[in-house]
Amino acid sequence: MSQKWVLSLALMLISSMLLIFVPVRSVTAEPVRVYVHPSLVVDPSVLFNVSVKIDNAENLAGAQFTLTWNPLLLRAINMTEVMLHETTPQTEWDNIFILRHYIDNVAGEAEYAYHHRDLGRAEQEGYLPISGNHTIATILFQVIGMGNCSLHLDEVKLPTPEANPIPHDTIDGFFSNNVPPPPLPPSPVDSAQVLIRVDPRRVRNESVAINDDFTVAIDLDSISSHLGVIWIRFSLEWNSTLLDCIGVTEVMFHEVLPESEWQNIDWGFSIDNGLGEVWCEGTFQNIPAEEYGDYAISGNHTLAVLTFRVKNVGRCGLHLYDCMPIEYSPGRPGQMLYTTIDGYFANTLNGDLNSDNMVNLFDALQFAQSYGAYWNGFRWNEEADINGDQQVDILDAIFLGKLFGHTR
Repeated sequence: MSQKWVLSLALMLISSMLLIFVPVRSVTAEPVRVYVHPSLVVDPSVLFNVSVKIDNAENLAGAQFTLTWNPLLLRAINMTEVMLHETTPQTEWDNIFILRHYIDNVAGEAEYAYHHRDLGRAEQEGYLPISGNHTIATILFQVIGMGNCSLHLDEVKLPTPEANPIPHDTIDGFFSNNVPPPPLPPSPVDSAQVLIRVDPRRVRNESVAINDDFTVAIDLDSISSHLGVIWIRFSLEWNSTLLDCIGVTEVMFHEVLPESEWQNIDWGFSIDNGLGEVWCEGTFQNIPAEEYGDYAISGNHTLAVLTFRVKNVGRCGLHLYDCMPIEYSPGRPGQMLYTTIDGYFANTLNGDLNSDNMVNLFDALQFAQSYGAYWNGFRWNEEADINGDQQVDILDAIFLGKLFGHTR
């Protein structure tokens, strides 16, 4: 064996040992951060700027945030969008969609939400998705009082082009000229005992065709302490040109009572598809008054399941009304305090807010009017909540951008 060959073999063995014993360093992606810069503003001049920045962005399709402050100390003069105008060629700026660009100096908040109106066009032209470190927006403040407050980032959403939220960390800023902030007011307390609700609250599916069936449950949830329900009534109404109710099945009483006691259930209902309403009532029968306490129902239960048949294409509410839960008491039964949550049905084209069977600029403009709304709150539009999470935000806007141009 030649000396040269032996040397080559030895080098190969040494290399193999190094591969075995030298640890491989794992590469960990840096977390995505959204933060206020500078993080600390102390004794500034009358005017100063802060920026909302993002680091380590990857596969980003837009951004949403709310920045809040103490309006007794600071007044926002203006907010300047930066990120999308820097990453988008100037010839494509007409594709930048201003969902929310709003300053409220009474409440002390600035709301920002931008993305591209036509996501397909942005991806084709190569300026989407966005990655790297960027200034999202810059806000110019005027100092109007003495004190200190946080510059608090809230409602931060970072969507991908597929409308998935990107996990991220947020870091607030702080303003100070050395006076303690006032305490926060106490939050109100709900006094209702039970919640009567349609479940699922929302049946939103454009593929539900005429003559298809679907079901919803009417649920009864205990939301504060009580002695138990011994009698319940509710009515539900809907658009009679769109739906027919074809069946009602009682659940709660049959679940909580053993089968040997089912003869003591008194349950009845009435369906009127001409008016679009159903009435249901349930209680116990042939029970001595002193034994009602053994039958009283508490906790969370499904009262009944309603089956509907679709007659047309459209949208309507499933409205609960004329409800009356009665509570057991050793003396005299009494009506309980309750609250209700209605349901919603739609089989129209998803993203078609104005019902013209296409998703276009008119829907985008109507969507912008509801941007930032929460379910059942001011400016709420059920159709603008495209992903069904009970708020209208940047994720819905991305979905709308993906649906742009669809027709029925």
